[in-house]
Amino acid sequence: MVDAMIEYEPDISHNLSPVLTESDDTPIDILDRQEVVTQLMELLTALSNTKSSCTFALNGKWGTGKTFVLKMVECQLRDYQAGEKFAVFHYNCWEYDYYDEPLIAIVSSMLDSIDEYTQFFSGEVKEKLQSGFVNTAKQVIKKVACSFIENKTGIDADDLSDFVEKVQEATSQDNHEQHEYNKYYAFHKVVENAREELSKLAENQTLVIVVDELDRCLPNYAIKILERLHHLFSELNNIIVVLAIDGEQLDNTVAQIFGNKVDTNSYLKKFINFEIPLGLGKVNYGFVQKYSDYIGLFTETPSDIQLSIEDYLSALFSGVNM
Repeated sequence: MVDAMIEYEPDISHNLSPVLTESDDTPIDILDRQEVVTQLMELLTALSNTKSSCTFALNGKWGTGKTFVLKMVECQLRDYQAGEKFAVFHYNCWEYDYYDEPLIAIVSSMLDSIDEYTQFFSGEVKEKLQSGFVNTAKQVIKKVACSFIENKTGIDADDLSDFVEKVQEATSQDNHEQHEYNKYYAFHKVVENAREELSKLAENQTLVIVVDELDRCLPNYAIKILERLHHLFSELNNIIVVLAIDGEQLDNTVAQIFGNKVDTNSYLKKFINFEIPLGLGKVNYGFVQKYSDYIGLFTETPSDIQLSIEDYLSALFSGVNM
């Protein structure tokens, strides 16, 4: 997988990360994930402060709780500065895989995210968002979505980066070659127009696109998603893409499509700037909180035994995949 592995020490003195408020939407952390959430929040805040363009991955085996961690991060991003600093879009690849073209799936999921966005807020904050960013974002993304749908040209190339080569090949007057040129040129222009619209949207708020369930997609579609995300968001200021991946499985996917001799690491570096590893985690007191009704069925530990239920459960599940 990608060589760059990053570990961050939380910078508590700067107090960059907001406190996660308790609500019905707040997941209960039973695997001590708050540390990695804090690291991700500090990273995202630093990237936002510099209006950077970045795509990075949270890399963990299937079942380690990548979705859970990203949900915690999304909650904090929405809560940060009353929703005025970050605009979060959630793209579940597997849920939207009925779209043949991932570009349409991506903007459709962004539209759905906008529709759901204000439910996380109440009162004046909700009214402000609805009259400001949410309303603007909905119009912009609708425009992008309509553009993709209306200009769908049937292109099914694995990588649009070969556009220039295709143009050069189509310079003759042969009707077929000219048709291919027109297809690629039209599609290229649609993507460029979409990027311009998204850039305008990101002028005042950092757009964070959270991409989940890539592991569940068929290999060809998973690779196409990575490439479309790259063409749509790459190098756009103040836009950050966060991927949930199983690095080993993604390596296998690339090898399956392009052959075992391909340098998977170099290929994936085109799309992922760096990755942050996610381990199995360690069971903490959140386990008792989440399963209190079940644990309450047992008798209390005798006072002469110096072992709490939290310590016991932590030891019992140590090294066990969730």
